[in-house]
Amino acid sequence: PAALAGLRPLRLDREGRVVAPGDILLTYQGTPIQNGVQLFDLLELEPPKGAVVFDVVRDGKAGKVTMHVEPPRAPKSEKR
Repeated sequence: PAALAGLRPLRLDREGRVVAPGDILLTYQGTPIQNGVQLFDLLELEPPKGAVVFDVVRDGKAGKVTMHVEPPRAPKSEKR
C-alpha cells in the first residue's frame, strides 16, 4: 500500500540483504514521527479523504511525498 501512495519501501534480496533502501519518514503533516506506533495513531486521526504530506529522506536527499487518502470502500454485496 505504501508504494501505491508514492513511498518507496525497503527492498531485500532472497537472503534478506538490503538491495535498495526505502524512504525514511521524518514527519507526517508537519509532526515529527517518533516511532511506528505514533505514526499509526496519527494516521487514524486523519479524515478519511484528502491529501497528506510526509517529509522523507530518499536516496540521501530530503523531500516531500503527498499521498491522497480515500475513504474505505464498502464490500460489494453478493447478488443471489
